[in-house]
Amino acid sequence: MNTILVTHSSMPPFEEYCEEIKKLWESHWLTNMGVEHKEFQAELEEFLD
Repeated sequence: MNTILVTHSSMPPFEEYCEEIKKLWESHWLTNMGVEHKEFQAELEEFLD
């Protein structure tokens, strides 16, 4: 019998997670072209030049 070792996933503290999604919750925009999507796209474009 083979054994598969499983560890706990790495998750931020709950309060940190809540702070991270606060803008999503307040905007009610959870799909493409929302606040977080636009910020991520701008940061990625800058990083990739």
